[in-house]
Amino acid sequence: MLLARKIDTRWLMMFGLALFCLSMWSFSYITSAWSGGELLLPQVLRGLPQVFAVAPVVTLGLGSLPPERLSTPAACST
Repeated sequence: MLLARKIDTRWLMMFGLALFCLSMWSFSYITSAWSGGELLLPQVLRGLPQVFAVAPVVTLGLGSLPPERLSTPAACST
């Protein structure tokens, strides 16, 4: 993640989780009358923040491992 080189990963994770919470709040207005077009924006708003929330967690979790031990945990996290 290119932003992780310039911005602290904790801030990226906080930004992602805040946007994810906002997107879940936008789903609270869903009724049975909604169509696919109306669900598109909330779905995008829910999927995009997951990159900001999950990628820093994986980077922080696996970043302390030496390269020879990295293959097994990386396979388990995907």
